[in-house]
Amino acid sequence: MINTNRKSVLTAFVLTGTIIIILSIAQGFSGFSSGQAGTRHVSDTLYNKSIKLPDNVTFADEKMPLDNFDTRESLEREILTSAYRHSSTILIIMRAHRYLPIIEKILKKNNIPDDFKYLVAAESEYSNMVSPAGATGFWQIMPETGKEEGWR
Repeated sequence: MINTNRKSVLTAFVLTGTIIIILSIAQGFSGFSSGQAGTRHVSDTLYNKSIKLPDNVTFADEKMPLDNFDTRESLEREILTSAYRHSSTILIIMRAHRYLPIIEKILKKNNIPDDFKYLVAAESEYSNMVSPAGATGFWQIMPETGKEEGWR
């Protein structure tokens, strides 16, 4: 996952921007409320609502280059395709409520910018998993990257 080439950084920006905007939309999701025994119910949907990108999106205090047509178009595409996958988006939001407090403490303890918590949503949808390519864990780190960085 950690790669300094421009395409990888741009992809991370687009995915992170998508997750930030989706979670922001979810914050204002009036039908998303707690029910009995900790279950959640959705009585409102995003159907027929257009999504307007903000003028500025930042990640770890870095401004996303939305003035670049390709970047803006990629972000718009990711937002639209993610926002209308209702069941998947709702599951991500539910998992975020469970895992974000833990992730935020770990990031703070290690002096990592708080925005990196959103990469978990983009990479694994808050699931501790192994991809078909071998990427592992919440952040989907490839084994080679882990070895290069000295992680176990």
